[in-house]
Amino acid sequence: MAATSGVHRYHRDLPETRSWGFERPVLGPNLEAFRDRLARIGFRNELGPHVLAPHVDVTMHGVTEEDRTDPRFTVHLHGGANSPDADGHPLIGWRNGGGPSFAYGNRQEAATLWYHDHAMGLTRLDIQAGLAGIITCATNSTPAAPTTRSDCPAANSRSRSSCRTAPSMPTAACNPWSPPIFRRATTNPGSSATSAA
Repeated sequence: MAATSGVHRYHRDLPETRSWGFERPVLGPNLEAFRDRLARIGFRNELGPHVLAPHVDVTMHGVTEEDRTDPRFTVHLHGGANSPDADGHPLIGWRNGGGPSFAYGNRQEAATLWYHDHAMGLTRLDIQAGLAGIITCATNSTPAAPTTRSDCPAANSRSRSSCRTAPSMPTAACNPWSPPIFRRATTNPGSSATSAA
């Protein structure tokens, strides 16, 4: 999957802003895996310059000025029971044009997990920019993925939902350290209401 730059409107009253995502303008596709079945995923850095370049903090461990124009990234499967070489180590990153390939063993119970950038000193900004997605892991008898179109996983970022400004401009009200929150949501057809299960 390519990590790319795009444009996204986070709210109808906000202007479009530059964002990052896996194979789309923001966030990544929902992926399905099965317990104890090997899944191979390759990631490629096609991000270009950092969309939050003014906020890259070069005083943080491992961060350099180069991360503003040619940011590093790697991908961590959060909550995955995988070998260390498929864990997206924060000190091993790839610049534009490069990227890792991981073999996920999926040894955990059925669960909803999330994958995200894990580059040392950049994780908070890279996730805020949109480098995150969902992987559901199912057993043969326990489906973890939605079974109907009206039952779908929803990814919400605490920092995005509470922002009064575009995500490219962090403020005290928009905490860039706040991780995304993933929940299963059920939407009733014909209704605008969404309830978390």
